[in-house]
Amino acid sequence: MDASAVYPDRTSTTRSEGAHRKVSKDVQMDIEHLSKAVPQLAKVFNILDKIGEGTFSSVYLGEALMRDGRKELFALKHLIPTSHPTRIAAELQCLTVAGGRENVMGVTYCFRKDDHVVIVMPYMEHQALVEVIGSLSFAEVRLYIYHLLKALRHIHQFGIIHRDIKPNNFLYNRRSRVYALVDFGLAQGTADTQIELLKVVRPRVLQKGGGSASQRSRAPPKSFPKSTSTSLPVAPAADGSFATVLFLCVVFGLTETPGEKSSPAHLLSSHGTVKGSGGAT
Repeated sequence: MDASAVYPDRTSTTRSEGAHRKVSKDVQMDIEHLSKAVPQLAKVFNILDKIGEGTFSSVYLGEALMRDGRKELFALKHLIPTSHPTRIAAELQCLTVAGGRENVMGVTYCFRKDDHVVIVMPYMEHQALVEVIGSLSFAEVRLYIYHLLKALRHIHQFGIIHRDIKPNNFLYNRRSRVYALVDFGLAQGTADTQIELLKVVRPRVLQKGGGSASQRSRAPPKSFPKSTSTSLPVAPAADGSFATVLFLCVVFGLTETPGEKSSPAHLLSSHGTVKGSGGAT
């Protein structure tokens, strides 16, 4: 997004999305901290809420006033200052090269101030899968997995291995049947990857509590097994394994991490440690 596409003065008689949102004091403090860390954001966005949080990043909901008077929502992904510049650049390159089509989230703009980087992406209204899983028809499940596999096939053509496939990273709008694969913070490249920076970036180990954050709906904690990606091979089959587990979870309506060895959670644990997911990766 060209920053000139919005007015620096965000005052408008148009009813704002922010008028309907109430945030906690902690979230308000986080928003103020981000605004001070990256002051350019205030010239473009009215930051409304925090909608995702992980070890490596947080995601905020921003509202921009466009030149034609429309107010448009964006997801603002703030990467922690300790993130390696090459890892940040690799994630941006993945979004730029492969994003914006075939159910893969694209990038709109990027802000940088000192060690702070904010990636701006389109905001996609969606539902947390755990909130609708019990009412999904088999046809809806089939479409969900079909579009996930479509997104994976697309990124694999560029030699990108996502490494963190789970419900919170594949957004789903049930009403409009729109899907989006997000969060390439743990991505690695195949030997012949077209993403040059993935050839030099070191694998990021997912620590306890999650990794990067993605756009998410507020969902109950400890829902769905979490992919940790710490021992996955760098091959497309790694993403396919987690897609299979996700399919089983959706089909059987699993919203808690089972302990039985025959469960999808146990299958997932063969690739790493299973932890409850709170929505951020």
